[in-house]
This record gives sequence, C-alpha cells and structure tokens, in this order.
Amino acid sequence: MHWIYTVYATAPAVAYVLPVLLLAVWVRLWWVGRRARMWFVGLAPVVAILCLPAGALVGQRERALVCAPGQPECSGGHAVDVLLNGFAGLPVAVGLAVVTIGVELFLALRHRHRRRQDHPDGAVPSP
Repeated sequence: MHWIYTVYATAPAVAYVLPVLLLAVWVRLWWVGRRARMWFVGLAPVVAILCLPAGALVGQRERALVCAPGQPECSGGHAVDVLLNGFAGLPVAVGLAVVTIGVELFLALRHRHRRRQDHPDGAVPSP
C-alpha cells in the first residue's frame, strides 16, 4: 500500500483531472434531474475504466513518436497521467455512484411514504 501513496503523492496535478471533473459534474447533476444522475451512475465508471486502455495506447504512440529505436525506457509521461486518471477516477466514480443510488433510493421511499399518507384509503393516483 505504501507504493500507492508514493505514486499519487508524487503525481502531477494533471493526474487528478478525471476525479475532479467527475465530482464537479456529479454536483452539477443534482440540479439537473434524476435521469441525468442515473446516466452518470452508469457512465462514470465506464469512463474511468476506459482511461486504462487509453493510457496504454497513448504510451505506445509516445514511444513510436518520441523514442529512438532500441531505447526501451523512453516515454513522454502522458501515458502515466492517463493511467493515473483512470486509477484515481474509478474509486471516485464508484463512490459517487453508491452515494447517488443510496440518496435516490431514500428519496423514492420518502416519496412513496408521503403518497400513502396523503391517500390513506389505498386509492393512490398514478403519477
């Protein structure tokens, strides 16, 4: 576990773009609507996971463009940034998804309870 701290403590600020962006979008979606939040729950982890192969592709492209033939330890560093964004963004996306699902479940149960209180005879009109 110490290596994780070492990697992220020495990482440049660009390695935290995806987690910060996910958090900012998540906060903004609370004023947009339920459907948008549910899309976020499904798509945010996918975006974070897709950063991993994207980082590998960026690394291959950097080595092809920057490195001389036979120079194995050559990289521009962008691949590491993309990979770190994916690794840091995934727990953020999953955590925000869990919180969103929990809050949405609470709101749905509260709404259902209020509808039953408003119509105690069981004749609840459909929305």
